[in-house]
Amino acid sequence: MEKKKKEEKLKKYEEDRENFLKILANNSFEEVVQINLEKGERETLYLDLQSLTKIKFAVMVSDSDQEEKVNLFFSGPNARGHTMVINQYYHKNYLFYEYETKRAGEYYIEITNKGTKDNEIYFLFNDNAYKDPKKDVLDTEKIDKISMLLNIIDNNMNQLRNKKKIEIKQVNSHNDKVTNNNKWIVIYSIIEIFTMILVFLIQSCYINSLVNKV
Repeated sequence: MEKKKKEEKLKKYEEDRENFLKILANNSFEEVVQINLEKGERETLYLDLQSLTKIKFAVMVSDSDQEEKVNLFFSGPNARGHTMVINQYYHKNYLFYEYETKRAGEYYIEITNKGTKDNEIYFLFNDNAYKDPKKDVLDTEKIDKISMLLNIIDNNMNQLRNKKKIEIKQVNSHNDKVTNNNKWIVIYSIIEIFTMILVFLIQSCYINSLVNKV
């Protein structure tokens, strides 16, 4: 039964990889990069996109053994310009991916060799501009203004927080000093009372001794 499952898994893997190769054959790629990665080694590829673009890329391990796999993280700016992980894949021998960018900027692809040995990995990439770059510029200006206002608000809030923290520390420090002073005043008062009692007892004993002599 276990052997049959392995054979079915291998058959499906081979069929899927064959379909993947057909996809590659039906697509054109401007760049093909060969990467040699040791077991567990990581490589980062950077894509500087100047306009809104539809990109497609493929990654495949040269060794078709399904045990030879990679992890892939695709990251870049979102609509607000913040860098984020757009997609991620784990334990893939091959993959094909298409993405319509939300904003121009720097994107990067992080590939990690998760196989059992050193591997050659191929990265294929193509991008096709499909929108007016001006649209992205206008959106960028609006977003940048909003981001600037949010940053100003955030800075003002931080200043208020810091000011309040200082005031709270000063009040706490004053209260601590008052508490400590009151504590010592009470201690000194108790010592003084006991001292007076002790003096009184000594004086009483002395006077009593004089009276007895008389």
